[in-house]
Parts: sequence; structure tokens; C-alpha cells
Amino acid sequence: MPYIQIVTTRQVPEDEKERIRRRLGQLIYLIPGKSESVLMIGMMDGVSMCFGGDGVEGCAMVQVHLHGQCPMEAKAALTETILAFMAEALQLSPDRMFLTLSEYPNWGFQGALI
Repeated sequence: MPYIQIVTTRQVPEDEKERIRRRLGQLIYLIPGKSESVLMIGMMDGVSMCFGGDGVEGCAMVQVHLHGQCPMEAKAALTETILAFMAEALQLSPDRMFLTLSEYPNWGFQGALI
């Protein structure tokens, strides 16, 4: 039950959003036991944000929420791969993006706590 949220200052065309969704669906398999079939993705583009006091250059925040714990090496691989891909997709410098990864022991799905 992963959820990935992307918030960026960039306006992202619909075809690029679809390419991002497809690629994230492939990358989630870097986390053992996770799959695209239960991946939820949210994208907020064109958001007013600033980074380091600068609101002119673009920036992005990616949040990855996971049910359960994952091996550190899998989290590192996912982090590096997503950030590299998002830098290319959003045409942002890697030093203008953050990614957080949170693991939750409790998650609701299909009307129940799992």
C-alpha cells in the first residue's frame, strides 16, 4: 500500500504526468513486497513554493509513504532512483528537490486496518 505524493512548482503537462505515473509504478518494485497494483500517486503541480528563500527557481518535494518496514538498501535504491528520474522529468536540479520516506505500521485498506 504505497502512496507517493509529488508537489512541485513546475507545471506538468498531462502526457508527462502519465509518464511519471508509469515510471513510478515500475520503480515501486524496488521495495520488496510492493507493487503497482496498490500504488496510489498524487501530483500537485504549479504550486507556489520557495526553497532556500528563492521562489523563482523551481523545486519539488516527493513523499513516499509505505505500509510496514523495508530494508535500508531498498529505501536507498528507491530514493536515488526516484530523485534522478524526477530531476529529469521535472527539469530540476537535484539540489532543488527533497524526498522523504515514511513507514507506517498501521494502514487502512478495503474498510479495515491491515
